[in-house]
Parts: sequence; C-alpha cells; structure tokens
Amino acid sequence: IETDDLLDAMAKVPSEALDNAKWLMSTTTFFQIAKNYKDETGVVIMPLGDQIKPQLFGKEVVFMDAPSAGSAANTIAAVFGDIFNAYKIVMRKSLEMQRDPYSAADNGQVVMRYRTRVGGAVVQPDSLSYIKTA
Repeated sequence: IETDDLLDAMAKVPSEALDNAKWLMSTTTFFQIAKNYKDETGVVIMPLGDQIKPQLFGKEVVFMDAPSAGSAANTIAAVFGDIFNAYKIVMRKSLEMQRDPYSAADNGQVVMRYRTRVGGAVVQPDSLSYIKTA
C-alpha cells in the first residue's frame, strides 16, 4: 500500500464523515505501511509506542486481525471512514428467558437460560472507503 492509496481512500469519504473517521486494518498491514516512512538512515519516523495510539494522517488506526486479512490478491487490506455511523449492530429479538428445572434437579437448583439475537449491517456505505491489494 502506497501513500497515494491512503490519500485516495481518505478523499473518497464525504467531509461530514471525516470528523469521526478511523482506519481499520490488520497489524501486518499497518507495519507494512510504517516501513514506507523512514528517514535517510533507515529509522522509522512514524511515532509508535505503548502510550501512543497509532495514526495515519492524523486519524486513529484500529487493529482488526481477521483470518482473511493478508496480502492475497484482491482482498481488502484497509478500511477508512466513519465506522460508528456506517455500521450498525441491532438486537433482532428481545431477551428471552427459559426456565429449566430438570438439568440441575439433583442439586436442588433451577437453571435459567437467556438468549437474544443480534445482527449488523452497513447502513451508510458512502461513509467507508476500501483499499484492496493488487
């Protein structure tokens, strides 16, 4: 991933989404990008450390190591945008409770089981920009 790819991804996101925008990528992708930012002696000039949150162009980087993250051709290497408003997680069903008097009857206990269903979807796709590997 080159610097121009990062800038192009940022340019695709609408201005109203830039305030809350973040980068989402694997640690492998981030450190491959960091290798591009070295001084003439070969020292990485990107500030990194325990107390410093990683950033690219002033935007926070959130690490998400997924099994599909990697360098395979035509896979998404990084996402930039307002993830909080672009993706929503919703409860599909209310909380259900089931009383089970049989499972622990030998101990004189009643087991309570709880269940809920959740789902999620991209609701504002224009607020996200993707960088794919070549």
